[in-house]
Amino acid sequence: NRQWGTDKPEAAELLFQRAVQLDSQFALAHMSLAGYFYYVKDNRDSSAAHIALARRQADHVTERERLIIDAYGAELEGDREHAITTYRILIDRYPDAAGFWQGLGYNQLRLGRWEQSAASYRRAITLDSLNPTAWVNLATALSPIHPAEAIGAYDRAFALLPQYRRDPG
Repeated sequence: NRQWGTDKPEAAELLFQRAVQLDSQFALAHMSLAGYFYYVKDNRDSSAAHIALARRQADHVTERERLIIDAYGAELEGDREHAITTYRILIDRYPDAAGFWQGLGYNQLRLGRWEQSAASYRRAITLDSLNPTAWVNLATALSPIHPAEAIGAYDRAFALLPQYRRDPG
């Protein structure tokens, strides 16, 4: 999943497509493709199809993978409260997994829970300080409540991945 944090998400898509070619029942690869189609390609139909393929494997994966599928699927389907609840379960079991904190923070952000989201992103960044997406989303959560601090978080994200900076003109 490190490919998502680059400026070339298509490289990640190719890797996950290859993974499901090799193993059509690779549930987490289908979930990663669901995220790719949702966030990068804005293709909700392809995203939903990969969520469905992943969920069909729910009886054949570990409990951790089942929870990931549940949390991320809920996130992609817009069920923020369910996603938050499930990410909290994952965090209770795996408190040092930065991605679960990031998922929690994202869904809190989407509900306008700025302080909670910022706290979740701060924890994610403590665990993985080189993730530019976490820094951008921390800045987004901070913008309405602590604008000066948000600028510093944006600066850190842009230092990690300059392609994130957009020309305002």
